[in-house]
Amino acid sequence: MTTNRHRIKRPRSTSINPECVGLWRRITQLWPKRLACQLKSCDFPPNEYCADCTELGEVETRLQHLLGLHTWQTDLVFADDDEPPPHAVPAEYAQVRALRVALDKAIGINEDADEAEELPAQ
Repeated sequence: MTTNRHRIKRPRSTSINPECVGLWRRITQLWPKRLACQLKSCDFPPNEYCADCTELGEVETRLQHLLGLHTWQTDLVFADDDEPPPHAVPAEYAQVRALRVALDKAIGINEDADEAEELPAQ
């Protein structure tokens, strides 16, 4: 007789490791360059970006993957306010915000901020 085996879906624990901290540091270095690119009109064709903007996208994707975030969740870069935006799911935003606070604290931004809250399991 055959059995139908299914994996048990356990909550994934999110941990911030040194690679995540390094990626977040790189994102904070590249983000001002991205904003400068958006303010000027680039000579690149549609769907092509300068080297810094391309690297930023790759680094953000890698960090999201390491932290177990999905592409439809709020981006870490935009999780800088305590209140979620109207379109965000409050529980998911709280998780992303907690990760952002912990990453900022790890690289020395917002040193006066309160202790990062315990990260909710996914």
